[in-house]
Amino acid sequence: MSVGQLVRPAYLHLPDFEVTEGGSVADLNAQAGFGPDEEQRLALDVIFAVGPHAKAVAFETWIIACRQNLKTGVLKQAVLGWLFLFKENPVIWTAHEWDLVSEAFRDLDELISGYGWLSRQVRYIHRGERDQEIGLRNGGRLLFKTRTPGGGKGLAGAKVVLDEGWKIQASHMGALLPTLSSRSITGDPQVIGGSSAAYAESEVLHRIIKRGRAAATDEAAAAAERRFAYLEWCAPPPAEACDLGDRCDHGLTTAGCGCDKPDLWLAGNPAMGRRISQDYIADERRAMPPHEFGRERMGWHDAPEGQAEVIPLTDWAAGLDPASEPVGPVAISVVCSAGMDRAAIGLAGRRSDGCWHVEVADYRAGTGWVVDRVAAIVDHHEVCAVVVDPKGHEAAVIKGLEDARIEVTKPAYADVAAAFSMFFEAVTDAHSVRHRGQDELTLALAGATTRPVGDAGQAWGRRKSGVDISPLVGVTEAMWGHLLKIAAFETVPGAWAV
Repeated sequence: MSVGQLVRPAYLHLPDFEVTEGGSVADLNAQAGFGPDEEQRLALDVIFAVGPHAKAVAFETWIIACRQNLKTGVLKQAVLGWLFLFKENPVIWTAHEWDLVSEAFRDLDELISGYGWLSRQVRYIHRGERDQEIGLRNGGRLLFKTRTPGGGKGLAGAKVVLDEGWKIQASHMGALLPTLSSRSITGDPQVIGGSSAAYAESEVLHRIIKRGRAAATDEAAAAAERRFAYLEWCAPPPAEACDLGDRCDHGLTTAGCGCDKPDLWLAGNPAMGRRISQDYIADERRAMPPHEFGRERMGWHDAPEGQAEVIPLTDWAAGLDPASEPVGPVAISVVCSAGMDRAAIGLAGRRSDGCWHVEVADYRAGTGWVVDRVAAIVDHHEVCAVVVDPKGHEAAVIKGLEDARIEVTKPAYADVAAAFSMFFEAVTDAHSVRHRGQDELTLALAGATTRPVGDAGQAWGRRKSGVDISPLVGVTEAMWGHLLKIAAFETVPGAWAV
């Protein structure tokens, strides 16, 4: 690698695309004196890539690199493009602390005010202490919010920016991502995030890194992540970077340590020689504790804190079949989010080859639509079970379903654990689950955790998961309901009919 040329990401996964507006966004920023580096242009091209019906090919784009290199710059460049070229309303910029949010506002305010054409497009700028917002004459609007468990709820967002991704908590994702749902049919929602290397407690970021690295290195995982873009700049791991491999203590006097190799600094710091001097990084190497230097300048993530991947994304990706269809009766399950602000209908059935087919039949904001939608599915399809957990948040819909003369199958406490075990084994051991690669399921699986049930069992842990996993719980319970009712039908013909 040589300074000034494109430094390719160590891990790169981009959805397929042929057309991008990234060049127009790059030109806009260049005219404002904020032109992108080659690495930033690579990210802008995928963020603004469009597919059929001029919709964005990437719902999520994540940029991981060492501090002060490129990631926050990309986020600001993308925001200017969304506002001034595409009139997005609203774009929501978030970080975990108000000081960081306010700093981003000041930078963007200065950029816009400093370039005549941009400043003439502004209708208003609110510069209040906790009320910072930019509105344009074309209708574009940029809001600045801190991430809290409730921050963002009630906003119908078009685009969400997640700065300082290492600090994101599961509850933040649950509050912010559903703001995009109201645009999912008539609009073009997107989320972009940036972060330096993960800390031990960066639970959400660790899951994103797993998804990204899997998609970058495994064809099946890449196929499942068809609307996910991932760009990570980092040095090779110590096992490859250091002469002593994993035995290296990264001390200043340890010969052959990767932390002393400038070519590896460049791998994690593509701005070296442009905005960051090599001499400064050398000074940091002497001043910082080895572990801190490894994380902040080499891009070596801390080991995650007590976190295990429930189902490897490679196992899930292996079941991808865009043409998958069930034959015969299907089972459905209704699952609501913890705040009852979203509901999912999961569906499961058998295929002609005997494998399971699972899909999200519906997933929307609110719960008032659920009874009518379930009734429509029952009327138009051969449904052997409608499953609703009487101990879950969705118990509130049971009465409405029963009033509509729909028989509800109610799993007991032990059945919830049995459903999880059945789904887990079918995906990871039997490899008998097929799906169409729906984003809702992939995102839910990537952010899911488990909870203990009884002495030895476990089930999906909705409260502690990194995202709303209602779609995943829905297909899991639907598989259980299908197996239960079809087994009963084989014993007593007609017993499963609803």
